[in-house]
Amino acid sequence: MQRTQPMGEEERLLLLDLINRRRDVILIRATDARMIPVKAQAWEQVTNSLASSGMGPTRTVKQVKKIWENMRSRAKKFVSDQKKKFYRTGGGPPSPDIKPDAVMEKILALIADELEPAPNYNDSDSWPRGADVTDIYFDEVGEQTSEPMPMTEEPSIAHMAPASLIPVKGNDHSPLPSTSSVTLFASTPLPSTSREAPGTVAFTHSSSNQRRPLPPTSVQASVPATSPSEIPPIQPSVTSKRIGKKFKARKRKVEDGASRDAYETLSKFQKEEHDIVMKIHEQTLENKRKEREMLDDKKKMMDEKTKMMSSLYSEAIW
Repeated sequence: MQRTQPMGEEERLLLLDLINRRRDVILIRATDARMIPVKAQAWEQVTNSLASSGMGPTRTVKQVKKIWENMRSRAKKFVSDQKKKFYRTGGGPPSPDIKPDAVMEKILALIADELEPAPNYNDSDSWPRGADVTDIYFDEVGEQTSEPMPMTEEPSIAHMAPASLIPVKGNDHSPLPSTSSVTLFASTPLPSTSREAPGTVAFTHSSSNQRRPLPPTSVQASVPATSPSEIPPIQPSVTSKRIGKKFKARKRKVEDGASRDAYETLSKFQKEEHDIVMKIHEQTLENKRKEREMLDDKKKMMDEKTKMMSSLYSEAIW
């Protein structure tokens, strides 16, 4: 394409006005078979109107379209540079905007739909436009005093838990040290977790462990002490074993019957399919045999006809 004289500002404004009048055709993105001739006609009208104005040399449609593409690319680059300057601040005040000229403003108005970005509100750390400085504010707090904060007394474990739920294991060889909590526990007898003989219970004191006899009661006499290890495990009865065996045998029988039925059904289907395939194959062979016989008969007829023609020809010669 031949290079032409660059356009002046007035000629560019006229070109943008002509494009704006036909923006519903030129700026549409449809490129189907119906819109291509319509767009070509619109660009031809723009080129003719621009040439009839007499503001510059006569240009072709390709040259006018190329000028418009260059102006649109320049406008997009202008917007992109503005965004880069805005996002480059890193939280400080944004750089001052560069005012676009009249031609750039018209181009931006024409391609406003193409410049509309997707909504994204977390791309920049910059302050809104108009904030010249970044102010930092501190909240005022009261003076710190040396008085400690009041604390509520926490109840000890001995006051919170009942004595019957706190196990104390007796040990004759190493007595527990005398502490306030142990002294508190000494006032309440606790049963020992170690295995002891029936009728005695271990109590923990602040100095040593002693054994005191437990007075006999009706409950203790009626309920003998039995350790968990002495409880015999529950054995399944003979009846439950028989029921389990019968259930397993019945289940196996049902599964075997279902498998046998499925196998028989599958075998039946396979046999039927094989029979159908064999019938089709036999029919194909029969058709080929008949076709071969027809060809042989036709050949015989042709041979007989040839012999007859030869005999007639020889008789005619003689």
